[in-house]
Amino acid sequence: MARSHNLCQVAAQAPFIELVVPILQERGLFRTEHSGSTLRDHLGLAKPALLQSTFEGRP
Repeated sequence: MARSHNLCQVAAQAPFIELVVPILQERGLFRTEHSGSTLRDHLGLAKPALLQSTFEGRP
């Protein structure tokens, strides 16, 4: 059985998100918007041909 451990508590992430992320965004090193509505869109991956033909016309 695998165990996982948090290396950083959630409360410790807040200062990073509030202080560092805006600086990275200003420098163009961290996105300000998502590029799409799916994980595939966010990663910039093309849709497999099977999905394109099967679900054509659906959002």
